[in-house]
Amino acid sequence: MLRFRQQALSFDIPNLPPLWDRLGWWEVMQHHGAPTRLLDWTTSPFIGLWFAAEHHDKGDMALWIYSRNTASLNLAKAMAEVRSTTGYELLDDRQLQNQLVELVITGDWTAVLVPIKPRQFQRAVAQQSVLTVSPRIGVARDVDWWIREKKLATRIRIKAAWKPRIQAACHSMGLTRVTLFRDLDSLGPAIHQDFVNKEFRPDLGSF
Repeated sequence: MLRFRQQALSFDIPNLPPLWDRLGWWEVMQHHGAPTRLLDWTTSPFIGLWFAAEHHDKGDMALWIYSRNTASLNLAKAMAEVRSTTGYELLDDRQLQNQLVELVITGDWTAVLVPIKPRQFQRAVAQQSVLTVSPRIGVARDVDWWIREKKLATRIRIKAAWKPRIQAACHSMGLTRVTLFRDLDSLGPAIHQDFVNKEFRPDLGSF
């Protein structure tokens, strides 16, 4: 994180998280492809299916599901520990989330998933996002092994042949890269693809 943060600050980019907001920096890193300890989940099975199909390359797909009841119990246990710390009553919500992160990565929480509330920026809201924190950096690269080993979630196999139907259903619900990511990096390629497909006519002023 230190290397990413130092170089990002040198770019003079506006609205970066404050130095103390470890979770905020991890969110920025995750969004831009750097390894973090975060796993990104959604409360919507339809959005989960969209991501399974969008990131599908070959072979069957998978949808991972973990128990929200179990996660709530984990969160309650973590919150009890945070409440016992000095100065808890002075923490705002973002500081509280960072305290939870610190607890997970320094304590004995390797066999549980503790949900962390992301900042409520457009992408997180659109994706109905929930974060969990792992003690290990880069866990998303081998999440299959880690979750299977700890028996933290259930893997649902989705046949590759279902991909076109899944994508069509998601599109009918308005689930696209533009609506889920809500940034210019998604909008630009989408407009480009529309242009290539001749769905718009520049001579009529669509562009």
